[in-house]
Amino acid sequence: MLGTPVVHNRKFLSLLPRKAWAELLNSEGVFTEGPVWFADHECLLWSDIPSNRILRLTTGGAVSVFRADSNHTNGNTRDRQGRLVSCEHSSRRVTRTGIDGTITVLAEYWSGPVLSSPAERRDGITPNAIARTVPIAAVPPGPA
Repeated sequence: MLGTPVVHNRKFLSLLPRKAWAELLNSEGVFTEGPVWFADHECLLWSDIPSNRILRLTTGGAVSVFRADSNHTNGNTRDRQGRLVSCEHSSRRVTRTGIDGTITVLAEYWSGPVLSSPAERRDGITPNAIARTVPIAAVPPGPA
């Protein structure tokens, strides 16, 4: 157990099991976020943004690098076909990783200019919504 959660809105509690708990699964990583569970592959993927990689944790507890040089990816999720969809900070795009590992660019521009820094992926909240962006100052140097 990592500690007692702080509840800011009691409505959130209805989303949790009655005896919810948190457990530290891995301490490797500098600044990690964007976890996404792949039940069909029995693994958890998450981004280590400053280290520029996506990590994988198997149900057996093994941690490995799923993707090196991830373009400072965060905001991972799965699309309705089960493929990984990620927001990439340094390449300023939203990508999809196919089952075979092929990376397809889903969004790179919006009404002309490049995305400033895709940060979060949403699926099913707003039809056709892909990502929100953060100010350009948060983008590491890279392609414009």
